Amino acid sequence: MFKSVTGLILVHAIGLMLFMCCCISGCGAGSSGVSLGASTPGTYNDSVYVASSTDGLTWTASSNVLFEHASVPGACYFNGQVYLYFVDSNSGSSEQLSVAISSDGGYTFGARQAVVFSGSNTSYPVDPNPLVDGGTIRLNYLANFQSTSPYKIVTATSTDGLNFTEEAILATASSGNYYDPDLFVDEDEWSLLINDGSGG
Repeated sequence: MFKSVTGLILVHAIGLMLFMCCCISGCGAGSSGVSLGASTPGTYNDSVYVASSTDGLTWTASSNVLFEHASVPGACYFNGQVYLYFVDSNSGSSEQLSVAISSDGGYTFGARQAVVFSGSNTSYPVDPNPLVDGGTIRLNYLANFQSTSPYKIVTATSTDGLNFTEEAILATASSGNYYDPDLFVDEDEWSLLINDGSGG
Protein backbone atom coordinates (compact mmCIF):
# COMPACT_ATOMS: atom_id res chain seq x y z
CA MET A 1 0.00 0.00 0.00
CA PHE A 2 1.36 3.39 -0.98
CA LYS A 3 1.78 6.08 1.63
CA SER A 4 2.26 8.92 -0.83
CA VAL A 5 2.35 9.44 -4.57
CA THR A 6 3.73 12.31 -6.57
CA GLY A 7 4.35 12.39 -10.27
CA LEU A 8 4.97 14.14 -13.54
CA ILE A 9 3.07 13.60 -16.78
CA LEU A 10 5.17 13.34 -19.94
CA VAL A 11 3.44 13.87 -23.28
CA HIS A 12 5.07 12.69 -26.48
CA ALA A 13 4.12 11.04 -29.77
CA ILE A 14 3.69 7.59 -28.22
CA GLY A 15 1.16 8.71 -25.62
CA LEU A 16 1.14 9.97 -22.04
CA MET A 17 3.47 8.68 -19.37
CA LEU A 18 3.13 9.40 -15.65
CA PHE A 19 6.29 8.87 -13.63
CA MET A 20 5.36 8.45 -9.97
CA CYS A 21 7.39 8.62 -6.80
CA CYS A 22 5.91 6.31 -4.18
CA CYS A 23 6.81 5.79 -0.56
CA ILE A 24 5.75 2.40 0.74
CA SER A 25 3.92 2.35 4.07
CA GLY A 26 6.20 1.60 6.97
CA CYS A 27 8.94 3.96 5.92
CA GLY A 28 11.10 3.08 8.88
CA ALA A 29 12.89 0.65 6.60
CA GLY A 30 13.73 0.65 2.93
CA SER A 31 12.14 -1.74 0.44
CA SER A 32 15.07 -4.08 0.99
CA GLY A 33 14.34 -4.20 4.71
CA VAL A 34 17.37 -2.10 5.61
CA SER A 35 17.04 -0.31 8.95
CA LEU A 36 17.62 3.38 8.33
CA GLY A 37 20.00 5.43 10.44
CA ALA A 38 19.94 9.14 11.17
CA SER A 39 22.25 9.89 8.22
CA THR A 40 20.17 7.98 5.66
CA PRO A 41 18.20 10.27 3.31
CA GLY A 42 14.41 10.09 3.64
CA THR A 43 14.17 9.52 -0.11
CA TYR A 44 15.92 6.17 0.38
CA ASN A 45 12.46 4.73 1.01
CA ASP A 46 11.04 6.02 -2.28
CA SER A 47 10.75 4.27 -5.64
CA VAL A 48 9.83 5.44 -9.14
CA TYR A 49 7.06 3.72 -11.11
CA VAL A 50 5.39 4.48 -14.44
CA ALA A 51 1.78 4.60 -15.63
CA SER A 52 0.61 5.12 -19.22
CA SER A 53 -2.48 6.47 -20.93
CA THR A 54 -3.71 7.18 -24.44
CA ASP A 55 -6.38 9.72 -23.46
CA GLY A 56 -5.23 11.26 -20.17
CA LEU A 57 -8.30 9.93 -18.36
CA THR A 58 -7.69 6.20 -18.00
CA TRP A 59 -4.29 5.15 -16.69
CA THR A 60 -2.59 1.77 -16.47
CA ALA A 61 0.06 1.57 -13.78
CA SER A 62 2.94 -0.85 -14.05
CA SER A 63 3.71 -2.94 -10.98
CA ASN A 64 7.38 -2.93 -11.90
CA VAL A 65 9.69 -0.57 -10.06
CA LEU A 66 11.79 1.49 -12.46
CA PHE A 67 14.23 2.62 -9.77
CA GLU A 68 14.44 1.97 -6.03
CA HIS A 69 15.81 4.56 -3.59
CA ALA A 70 14.72 7.28 -6.04
CA SER A 71 12.35 10.23 -5.67
CA VAL A 72 10.96 13.43 -7.26
CA PRO A 73 11.00 12.18 -10.88
CA GLY A 74 10.90 14.54 -13.84
CA ALA A 75 11.08 13.53 -17.51
CA CYS A 76 11.30 14.99 -20.99
CA TYR A 77 11.24 13.62 -24.54
CA PHE A 78 14.40 14.70 -26.36
CA ASN A 79 15.86 13.52 -29.67
CA GLY A 80 13.63 10.45 -29.74
CA GLN A 81 14.45 9.32 -26.21
CA VAL A 82 12.95 9.77 -22.75
CA TYR A 83 15.30 11.32 -20.19
CA LEU A 84 14.17 10.56 -16.64
CA TYR A 85 15.75 12.66 -13.87
CA PHE A 86 15.33 11.93 -10.17
CA VAL A 87 16.81 12.40 -6.73
CA ASP A 88 19.00 9.34 -6.28
CA SER A 89 19.61 7.90 -2.80
CA ASN A 90 20.90 4.55 -3.96
CA SER A 91 24.15 4.91 -2.01
CA GLY A 92 22.16 5.04 1.23
CA SER A 93 24.30 7.85 2.63
CA SER A 94 23.80 10.86 0.35
CA GLU A 95 21.62 12.14 -2.46
CA GLN A 96 22.48 13.22 -5.98
CA LEU A 97 20.66 13.97 -9.22
CA SER A 98 20.74 11.06 -11.64
CA VAL A 99 19.34 10.43 -15.11
CA ALA A 100 18.27 7.28 -16.92
CA ILE A 101 17.50 7.11 -20.63
CA SER A 102 14.82 5.13 -22.45
CA SER A 103 14.65 4.35 -26.16
CA ASP A 104 11.25 2.61 -26.07
CA GLY A 105 9.01 5.46 -24.94
CA GLY A 106 9.63 5.18 -21.20
CA TYR A 107 8.83 1.51 -20.59
CA THR A 108 12.40 0.41 -19.92
CA PHE A 109 15.48 2.42 -18.99
CA GLY A 110 19.23 2.05 -19.00
CA ALA A 111 21.31 2.28 -15.86
CA ARG A 112 21.16 5.42 -13.74
CA GLN A 113 23.97 7.91 -14.29
CA ALA A 114 25.02 10.85 -12.14
CA VAL A 115 24.21 14.24 -13.67
CA VAL A 116 27.30 16.45 -14.00
CA PHE A 117 27.05 20.21 -13.36
CA SER A 118 29.42 23.10 -13.99
CA GLY A 119 28.67 26.34 -12.18
CA SER A 120 28.98 28.03 -8.82
CA ASN A 121 25.50 27.45 -7.39
CA THR A 122 25.04 23.72 -7.84
CA SER A 123 25.91 22.50 -4.36
CA TYR A 124 23.59 19.60 -3.45
CA PRO A 125 21.16 19.82 -6.42
CA VAL A 126 17.76 18.10 -5.97
CA ASP A 127 14.14 18.37 -7.23
CA PRO A 128 14.74 18.19 -11.02
CA ASN A 129 12.37 19.83 -13.49
CA PRO A 130 13.47 19.16 -17.10
CA LEU A 131 12.01 20.56 -20.30
CA VAL A 132 13.14 20.77 -23.91
CA ASP A 133 14.28 24.27 -24.91
CA GLY A 134 15.27 24.34 -28.57
CA GLY A 135 18.14 21.93 -29.10
CA THR A 136 18.87 21.53 -25.39
CA ILE A 137 17.43 20.07 -22.22
CA ARG A 138 16.83 22.82 -19.69
CA LEU A 139 17.05 21.41 -16.17
CA ASN A 140 15.69 23.50 -13.32
CA TYR A 141 16.46 22.37 -9.79
CA LEU A 142 16.87 23.31 -6.17
CA ALA A 143 20.47 24.05 -5.17
CA ASN A 144 22.10 24.36 -1.73
CA PHE A 145 19.72 21.77 -0.29
CA GLN A 146 20.43 21.01 3.39
CA SER A 147 22.93 23.85 3.45
CA THR A 148 23.29 26.93 5.63
CA SER A 149 23.37 28.97 2.41
CA PRO A 150 20.07 30.28 1.00
CA TYR A 151 18.16 27.77 -1.08
CA LYS A 152 18.23 28.70 -4.78
CA ILE A 153 16.29 27.67 -7.85
CA VAL A 154 18.83 27.29 -10.64
CA THR A 155 18.48 26.63 -14.38
CA ALA A 156 21.09 24.85 -16.50
CA THR A 157 21.23 23.51 -20.06
CA SER A 158 22.72 20.47 -21.78
CA THR A 159 22.97 19.13 -25.31
CA ASP A 160 23.53 15.53 -24.20
CA GLY A 161 21.22 15.30 -21.17
CA LEU A 162 24.05 14.38 -18.83
CA ASN A 163 26.48 17.33 -18.65
CA PHE A 164 24.84 20.62 -17.68
CA THR A 165 26.10 24.19 -17.60
CA GLU A 166 24.45 26.59 -15.18
CA GLU A 167 22.86 29.61 -16.86
CA ALA A 168 21.06 31.58 -14.17
CA ILE A 169 19.62 31.68 -10.67
CA LEU A 170 15.84 31.96 -11.08
CA ALA A 171 14.97 32.59 -7.43
CA THR A 172 16.67 32.81 -4.02
CA ALA A 173 14.82 32.16 -0.77
CA SER A 174 15.13 35.27 1.40
CA SER A 175 13.48 33.50 4.32
CA GLY A 176 12.35 29.92 4.75
CA ASN A 177 13.09 27.49 1.93
CA TYR A 178 12.09 26.75 -1.66
CA TYR A 179 11.35 23.32 -3.10
CA ASP A 180 10.06 21.56 -6.23
CA PRO A 181 10.49 24.12 -9.04
CA ASP A 182 8.28 23.79 -12.11
CA LEU A 183 9.10 25.99 -15.10
CA PHE A 184 6.56 26.19 -17.93
CA VAL A 185 6.61 27.99 -21.27
CA ASP A 186 3.56 28.99 -23.33
CA GLU A 187 4.75 30.48 -26.60
CA ASP A 188 6.97 33.34 -25.36
CA GLU A 189 5.73 33.50 -21.77
CA TRP A 190 7.58 31.65 -19.01
CA SER A 191 6.08 30.83 -15.62
CA LEU A 192 7.88 29.44 -12.57
CA LEU A 193 6.00 27.66 -9.76
CA ILE A 194 7.78 27.07 -6.46
CA ASN A 195 6.80 25.30 -3.25
CA ASP A 196 7.79 27.67 -0.44
CA GLY A 197 7.29 25.02 2.23
CA SER A 198 4.43 26.87 3.90
CA GLY A 199 1.92 24.13 3.14
CA GLY A 200 -0.60 26.72 1.97
